Amino acid sequence: MTLKNGPIIQFVDFSYAYSGTSFSALKSVDLLVEKGTFVGFTGPTGAGKTTLIKP
Repeated sequence: MTLKNGPIIQFVDFSYAYSGTSFSALKSVDLLVEKGTFVGFTGPTGAGKTTLIKP
């Protein structure tokens, strides 16, 4: 795949767990966002949307 503008965000097999918990808030996420695109995240409560966009 050739990207015209290049990626500004890229995750490959990314996982995240909050300290003190026994489960992953995000597990095996692959995400590529190209410069100049708009992205929306939707899903049920507890799906990891806020965790994914936290700085």
